[in-house]
Order: sequence, then C-alpha cells, then structure tokens
Amino acid sequence: MPYCSRCGNHLDEKAVICVRCGEPCKKKTPGTVGTSGGTGLLIASILIPLIGVIIGFVQLDNNKPELGKKCFIGAAIGAVITVVIAVVFPMVFILLLGLSV
Repeated sequence: MPYCSRCGNHLDEKAVICVRCGEPCKKKTPGTVGTSGGTGLLIASILIPLIGVIIGFVQLDNNKPELGKKCFIGAAIGAVITVVIAVVFPMVFILLLGLSV
C-alpha cells in the first residue's frame, strides 16, 4: 500500500499525484517513512567525538552496523578537526605576535 510522502494519505497503486495535497507520488510504504535517519547522529559525532564513539558502539549493539560505522568515522573526523584547531591556531597566533614585536 503506497502512501503520500508529504501528507501520509493512502494512494492508489497507479496514482501519479496525491489527491489530497497534489504531491507527485513516490509510493513509500508506512515502514519506510523516516527510517533513513542518522544525519543528526553523524553531525553530533563530528562536533563531539567522544559522543560519536559512544553512539557508534550503541548502534553496533542495536544491529545497525552501517550507522555505527558512520558515527565512528564522524568521531575520527571530529578528533582530527579538534587536533588541528588545538595545534595550528595557537601556532598561527604565536607567529603573528612574534612578527609584530
């Protein structure tokens, strides 16, 4: 049974547009609505690497290995960004202050 991705209205099997809202039919089933997810978890993993590692282990334990891997990769990216910020920015400021003295 296809449903409208915009309003959730039940669609005819051969429908081209939703009769309720006019949205072109993508024919999603109720089980597929909103199951892609993971973008917020990936962003959280990049911003706070420790959270990314924890979420990665939780997702692996919940039988979602792809999402767990994405969180681990996000945590690694976040850790690299943190190191770059912690090492490179102070060096730039020291060089700038050293040149102006």
